Amino acid sequence: SGARSMPWTASPTWSAMLLLLCFRACSGLAVSARRSTSSRNIAHEVLLRCARDGAFAGRVLDSALQKGDLSTVDAGLATQLVYGVLRNERLLDYSLAQLAPRLDKVDNSTLAALRIGAFEMLELRTADHAAVDQAVSLERRPHVRKFVNGVLRNLARRRDAGQLVPPEAALPPLAALAVR
Repeated sequence: SGARSMPWTASPTWSAMLLLLCFRACSGLAVSARRSTSSRNIAHEVLLRCARDGAFAGRVLDSALQKGDLSTVDAGLATQLVYGVLRNERLLDYSLAQLAPRLDKVDNSTLAALRIGAFEMLELRTADHAAVDQAVSLERRPHVRKFVNGVLRNLARRRDAGQLVPPEAALPPLAALAVR
């Protein structure tokens, strides 16, 4: 009768569980459904379908956006990523090939993740660390994640150092125009 009972909100176990849930929610670990329907994941899936099946980007993107539960801003980002990567595919591949010469041997999923990351860094001016992190998160295999991380970090370093060779400097004029 001398011991007082603690309210459930003050219990050490409850506090630890609440802290863990808050941490997981903030870091995105507990919300797996949210991760699978992010704008970048949708863009990745659409680009994969286009590469693998020869699907029309507009139709696949519309279908994916209707199924996904995205805000207007996130839907706009997914649209910008898909159309931007497709529009700049040759330039992105040219830039990535300077860092990964055997880019033609890379599977479609990895190539889509690399293109999304490169597009965000080179065209959208997304912070390098964010673009790299998001591109790496599109891959599940550890060795591929390391590859994507390394290529994109080197892309950022070379871009910042002015060491990316523009197509005009390395290719004949007509070929450089085709890359642009």
